[in-house]
Amino acid sequence: MYHIKDDKRAYKSSELIFQGLFECLKSKAFKEITISDIQRVSSVGRATFYRNFDSLIDVLHWRCDLQYKTMMEEYTRLLHHDESSTEFLRYFFGYWMFHSDVLEILINLGRYDIVYQSHYDNSKILYEYFRDSFVINQETFEYYMALRIGAFVNILITWIKNEKKESVDRLVDIIEKLITDLSGSPLII
Repeated sequence: MYHIKDDKRAYKSSELIFQGLFECLKSKAFKEITISDIQRVSSVGRATFYRNFDSLIDVLHWRCDLQYKTMMEEYTRLLHHDESSTEFLRYFFGYWMFHSDVLEILINLGRYDIVYQSHYDNSKILYEYFRDSFVINQETFEYYMALRIGAFVNILITWIKNEKKESVDRLVDIIEKLITDLSGSPLII
């Protein structure tokens, strides 16, 4: 778990730790990286590391949460200025086209659970923005979230595993076509 205080110094230390981990990953497998390696590369002391994080995977979890939070907040600011200006699919994949470093690491480690949890936790930002116009009742809300987030995260994982070969527009076209094609089909599992 991470526990970073809400101040500039703690954030800067955490960012240095992430950058140190990112640098270490260029020459070592994640399992081989030690806190001492992070200290050496980042110049952040062991006590500071443990003040902010319990383990190295927590560094990635924090960074994933931060990236998702940034993306969701930027999207709501964009909507606040012009609700018709952008659709979420294009914005979502467009953001990850250029900010997927932590996702790539987590996917390579098979830690999809962290990506899912970060998406779920930060979806509350969008939920709060759309709360008054939300038509899903409380009884089905968790299923709605599971369906929506499961689809988004799994498409994101597949796209990143495929090295983001498709442009954002092409990926959105594929998704929209699949939704259209499947909307009249019986569900087959």
